[in-house]
Order: sequence, then C-alpha cells, then structure tokens
Amino acid sequence: MNRDPMTPSEPERKIRVLLVDDMKSLLIIMERGLRSQGHEVAVAESGSEAIEIFKENVIDVIVCDMAMEGMDGCAVSRAVRKICQERGIRKTPFILLTGWGEFDRTEAFEEAGVDLVVEKPADMKHLFNVIRSMATPKSNPARDC
Repeated sequence: MNRDPMTPSEPERKIRVLLVDDMKSLLIIMERGLRSQGHEVAVAESGSEAIEIFKENVIDVIVCDMAMEGMDGCAVSRAVRKICQERGIRKTPFILLTGWGEFDRTEAFEEAGVDLVVEKPADMKHLFNVIRSMATPKSNPARDC
C-alpha cells in the first residue's frame, strides 16, 4: 500500500497553548483554529488572568498581545520567566503579538523574556506554524530561565 508523501507518518503532537488578548474576537478566532488542529487551548482576556492560568497548567507556548490594559505583554512575559525560575524549569516560549509596530523596542522585549514578536494582524497560518515550531524543543529550545 502506497502512502501519500504529504501525509505525516504519525499524528502531530498536541500543543498546549495559552492565548492572551483583551480582544475577545481575536481570541475566539485563534482558539478555534488551534483547536481544529487538535491542540489544547486556554484563553485569558488579561495579563493577570494569564498568570493564574499559567501557574495552574502545563503550557507549551504562550501567545500574548502587547497592548493590554493593566498588564502589558512584556509584564506577562517577565512574570512567566519569574515563575519558571522559581520552579527551576526552562522558560516557556513566549510569542508577543503587536499591532503598534513596536519592533524598535527589541531590547525591551528581550529583557522581558519575549522569544518572538509577530505583527498584528497576524496571518493565522503563519502564526500556527510559529506556535508549532516554538513548541518543538528540537527546532527551538526554550531559553533557560
């Protein structure tokens, strides 16, 4: 029996993703897309909610909006890094979404522990590929805490 070379030989690994954005409509779109691919998704509409979810769940990748009221994406990333340090685990990969063209703040993003910045509006296929690559330890290991 010949197999189609485009068909994966084994099912793709399920990724546990935490999505953080104060724009509910965007959360819904990203959540549906990731769930349709078989991934586990937790959603938070604020930075503080994201931190609580992160503390209580095993998360492979975090995708977080930069500009949120109260706690911005850099503050969330710093909090995640601190939690990882306290637990003695590798830092969870952190993808920052921004629609403000804030790429000139690269140093601030690195200081906060952001691994990758994706500009909004993000192409969902590209974002899902980035999430998959960030969650695969062989292709992109998480930074040490």
